[in-house]
Amino acid sequence: MIFNDPKLFERAAEELIQHVSHKIGIMLIRGDTAPESLTIECEDCHEVLIEFLPNPDTERPDPERVKYDGHYEQALDLCHVEVSKPGKSPYPMQERQDLINHSPTGIAWGYGGSGPAQCAFAVLMDYLGDEQRARALYQEFKFTTIAMLPNNQPWTLTGRQIEQAIMRIEARRRSSQNEPTDTYPNLQP
Repeated sequence: MIFNDPKLFERAAEELIQHVSHKIGIMLIRGDTAPESLTIECEDCHEVLIEFLPNPDTERPDPERVKYDGHYEQALDLCHVEVSKPGKSPYPMQERQDLINHSPTGIAWGYGGSGPAQCAFAVLMDYLGDEQRARALYQEFKFTTIAMLPNNQPWTLTGRQIEQAIMRIEARRRSSQNEPTDTYPNLQP
């Protein structure tokens, strides 16, 4: 692979040089006939360094067939999410601390803190595949959805439930933009 864009090279070199002495792993997410994506991850930092997506413009699968399963390992005090999508083997959800790092110790759910913020961003990033939109929605998604999940208990969210939560957030935003901003119109300065 050749980087011929100086800005892209500079950014990649800046990010990767920090991991030069670390153990690096490559993870393939397999589709039916070929890899769906390839991720290069620092195994020491548990950070995604590079993610290759063959076609970012592909349509999302049927939301009824997309599933996020949250698991809590009590012995390790560890939360993780497994993602199931049509045509792919189930895979562990990337926590995406490489993009937003609210919780270096990992994801969580069932309350409104930093672990649930990380979980909300990671779910939206995985589901939407759109960093800008995930950034715009994840804090409200945290409070309306992730914080409502049972703390340290297993759970499942479908793509349909995620889309419904997003639609409610966006509808609430639209309605709040239409509300009058002058609460006391008859008061004179």
